[in-house]
Amino acid sequence: MSDGKDTPWEQAAAFQKIWSDTFSKMTQGAFQFSPDSAPPEFMRQMRSSMFQALGKTWEEFMRSPEFLSSMKQTMDSAIAFKKMTNEFLVKAHDEMQGTSKEDLRALMAAVGRMEANVHARLDRLEERLDELNPKTSPPKPKSAKKAAARSAKAVAKKKVVTKKKTASSKRSR
Repeated sequence: MSDGKDTPWEQAAAFQKIWSDTFSKMTQGAFQFSPDSAPPEFMRQMRSSMFQALGKTWEEFMRSPEFLSSMKQTMDSAIAFKKMTNEFLVKAHDEMQGTSKEDLRALMAAVGRMEANVHARLDRLEERLDELNPKTSPPKPKSAKKAAARSAKAVAKKKVVTKKKTASSKRSR
């Protein structure tokens, strides 16, 4: 390549021209068929072997330890970013003095416990009133277990209704 071209850019351009001319002559001979006809058998074989080689190469690459470790690192980074984002949003929500799901769940649990306590106390008051004035009281349950079961059913029913309400409000969003 010493035909008077001094700069590396001119040498690279000459080299590129040689290869592009050679490649274009090779492809002209290979594509001597009409677009409506199928490619010759040689081209099918060449295409098939290229696809097999590419598939094998990509499979080896994707199973390589370097690729798998980079994928693991990417996934770990994505999980860490999601956790960091969630923490930031919770902190921002708290700073704006908003309520979170955890706050509402804790509040609902506390209300449920208070309701159960109120029912139990009302049942005990009813029993004491019945003892003091048996004529005006309705018939007592046969055991305290039934009263406790009735109270537990009321609490469970309340929880089911609350869950249904929250589920329907989530769907309406």
